[in-house]
This record gives sequence, structure tokens and C-alpha cells, in this order.
Amino acid sequence: RQSHPTPHDGLRSLLLGKLLAYRGACMPSPWPKAPRSLPADRWPVQHRAITLGQLRSLQTLLERLCKSGLLIEERDGERIRWSEVNMGHINRLVIQKKIPKDQARSWVELVAIGPQPPKYFVSHSWGEAFREFMVSIEHFARDVFGRARDTFWICTFAIDQWDVNLGGHLRDSPFVQALSECESCVLQLDTHASSLSRVWCLLEVFMILHEKGKKLFVMTPNGPVGAQKVRSGPAIDALRLIDSRTCQASEDVDRRQILNFIANVPEDVGMKKTPCGKLCMPKELDPSFPKEHYEAELIRNNDETFEAFNEKIRRWATDSGSSSLAMPLCRRSHVADIRERGLTLSALRNLAAHS
Repeated sequence: RQSHPTPHDGLRSLLLGKLLAYRGACMPSPWPKAPRSLPADRWPVQHRAITLGQLRSLQTLLERLCKSGLLIEERDGERIRWSEVNMGHINRLVIQKKIPKDQARSWVELVAIGPQPPKYFVSHSWGEAFREFMVSIEHFARDVFGRARDTFWICTFAIDQWDVNLGGHLRDSPFVQALSECESCVLQLDTHASSLSRVWCLLEVFMILHEKGKKLFVMTPNGPVGAQKVRSGPAIDALRLIDSRTCQASEDVDRRQILNFIANVPEDVGMKKTPCGKLCMPKELDPSFPKEHYEAELIRNNDETFEAFNEKIRRWATDSGSSSLAMPLCRRSHVADIRERGLTLSALRNLAAHS
């Protein structure tokens, strides 16, 4: 039955709006109420990594906000549970509430007292539950004997979310700049391995696998891929079935540019340019290269290149060498007793997949 608005609905919306504004203004946090004035020379975006200690402080704040009912979805007024909080919630309901637009800056510029160069680069999906995200980070920190002052470059906290500038060419993007300075990359996989469906994450994996001297660690809430608890399951299946051709991005122009890059095609093909041949800013698709039709043709013409990239990741995942933290598969040099020749669930799945 169709319902009709009543005067009480309007009053309820007004009161809800005032409550949201009050809660946003009165958000308790361990940081200053008014952000410090920004220096004339802002820290380079690649030097806005967040420390493990600062991440833990943010986690504590979010847990308390959820427990006290102060973290609520503005669209419907529903409380957000701690298990539901993701990077999108953190951006809208914490970062942009705490940092006013007229004093725009990144989260790290609010909580740090100086530039913080990255030690680790974290590749992740904004849809991943922050609780799972932190469990994976803590697994990683424990395995590498991490300290509270170790720094992680995480785009949500490094980039000014009021003025997101990803640069023109990919080499100018904050992701590539931060990757070039970090020691290692940590790829975060949630229970759905959602980061493997994001084209920016695939670009980051692409860059780290082609850069000598840097390691790539794949972490899950159960530990590193290849460890005793992570030798089978959705994360392993997703790595073995990865397909860069089907990855998506929030912006169509980013997807086109990154697919061009992976296919070894000039990355500005199919994008609007100025009369002098430079990329238009903000970036836009060239209407003379219809959306989807261009991408389909690009993939068809460079299918071997995309498949070679996919296969490199699949092989890397299958070898159980995807992480130096991972427990290597045992290959016995002697014949084991018949009572010790049981098959693991992972081995059975491999057998089924290749039979």
C-alpha cells in the first residue's frame, strides 16, 4: 500500500538532520578540535604514510563511535556497526567531518607532526571492512616484527579527500609515486578478495611485480597467503582466477588509462586532449572512442598481453612463494610412512581443478 507523507515525517527529518549535525560537530577524538594551519609547502603526497600507532588510534576511535551510536549513516539515520565500517564510511563520516572543506588536508596531515615517508604500500579495496583490514595489518606487523612507528601508505589517509588529484599520467599519480619510495607492497584481500576486481589494485600489483628489489605480500584476515590457514579458500581461488580484463574502477577514464598501460598502448589513447596534445584536466573520455566498444577492442587486440599478466600473478600465487611470510609447502626428500600420506583440502582442490 502506498504511504503518504505526514507532517510528522517532515518534523522527523528536521530533527534527524539536526542530530546528525550535532553528532558530527561533537565527535570525540584524540586530535585537536581545530586543525592546525597548513604550512606553505605541504608535505609531498608520497610522504603522507600513516604509522601503525596512528592506525590503532583510529581503530579505537571508530570502535568507540560505533559502540556509543555516534557513527550513523546520514541517508537513513541507521547506526553503523563496527563490523560494517569500511573506508567509504571513514571518509564521509570521520575524515570529512573532522576536517572542514575550507581547511582541506589529508588525514595524515591532521594527526602527524611532520612528513612520514612510507615503509610499506598498502593496496586495498574501499569496500573492505575496516575490522578485517586491521586484522590483516596486525598479522603482517607481527610477522615482520613491526613497530608502532612503522609507516603504511594508504590512499584514504594520504590523499586530501576534499581535493582528490590523481595526476594526468599514471607516473604522476600519488599511487605510483608512493610505490616508488616504499620497501614493499601489501595487497589486502578480504573474505571476498574484492581488491582483485579493482583496476587500480591491479596496476599496483603490476608495478610491484615489474620492479626489482621490492617484495609483494598478500595478506588476509587469516594471515599471509600460503600460510597454514590460507592455502585454500576464496582468496586463493580469486588469485588463481584473476583476470585484469574484467577489473573495474570508480571512474571510467581511469579504467581506460590503466588498461592502455597494461596493454603497452599509449595511456592517453581514447582520452580527451588539448589542441597542443596534452591530457585535459580533469581527465575525460574522448567521445570519438565510444565507451565499452574501445575497451572491448583493446582487450581483443591485446589478449595475449593481458593473459600473460594474469598468468604471471596466477603462477606467483600457485607457487606458494607469493609471500616471504608464507609457510612454504613441504617437499619431503624421503618416502613418508603410509599413515602420513593424507591429502589436504587444498591438494584435493588442486587435483579437482587440474583433472
